Amino acid sequence: MTYRVLWTPRAEREYKKLPPNLQKEADTMISHLERDPFRHPGKGVIKKYKSGYANQYRFKLTPLWRCMYEVIGEAVTLLSFYRK
Repeated sequence: MTYRVLWTPRAEREYKKLPPNLQKEADTMISHLERDPFRHPGKGVIKKYKSGYANQYRFKLTPLWRCMYEVIGEAVTLLSFYRK
């Protein structure tokens, strides 16, 4: 099963402000998560929540990655996933 990242407008704005090297890091993280969000407990915790008519998953950064992605701040925690 695959997942796709949903960007909130705020996350997108924050992402665009990042320097290219951090954007590349964020892209890597996102592609890992899309492949299998539940296999990356060291990088983030997926919180399941009910939203309208779909089960969605919200990505919360663990402390280690929070340090690494401090620049992105809250934006990354606003990424959410849904099943394709």
